[in-house]
Amino acid sequence: MKTSERVNWSEYIHVIYESDVKKTAPKREEIFKKFDKESQLKISKANKELDENGTPYDLELKLINNNKRVVWIRNVVQPIYDENKKIIGRRGVLQDITENKNINIKLKESEEKFFKIFKNSPNLIILNSFDEHKIVDVNDAAARISGYTPEELIGTVNIQASIWKSQRKRNIYFNRLVKNGSVKNFESEFITKSENLEFGKQMLKLF
Repeated sequence: MKTSERVNWSEYIHVIYESDVKKTAPKREEIFKKFDKESQLKISKANKELDENGTPYDLELKLINNNKRVVWIRNVVQPIYDENKKIIGRRGVLQDITENKNINIKLKESEEKFFKIFKNSPNLIILNSFDEHKIVDVNDAAARISGYTPEELIGTVNIQASIWKSQRKRNIYFNRLVKNGSVKNFESEFITKSENLEFGKQMLKLF
């Protein structure tokens, strides 16, 4: 099908584009211009595969609707065949996923922000798993202060237990961790790999 051919829209699609439901759907080339550059590349590649090989697609795409509002959609498209198994068109379904997409984007941004703070913090930070208390990740300060490499610490329980001078404080620490999900600025003495004592504040988050 040529991109200049018209398409049929349901009322729901008009709502997504915020267009007049009483008017005919725009031409494909006009619809195509509504998408951002990355989405246009996805559409072009997917349509080429569909037209040439009959490959259906399921894409998440970003568009700017008629009222200049950013909308994320899920677009599921399948080929239409005639009685001779020749592709004569496309059949698709759209879903507005803007709310979920924005939540995921904000979550990713928060994770990236946390990771940056985590890696660059001068305080010792250790990430532990909830079920086994195994070390999931450590920042540079944790490796520097403890004397252990990240490879020696990650995935272990025994080393983590051995670096605490006071097992009583360790128990208090983990009890708070289980109760609150995170612990900040917990002061304690730690035994480094070279068996020297280090006094400092630890921050840990439970996953």
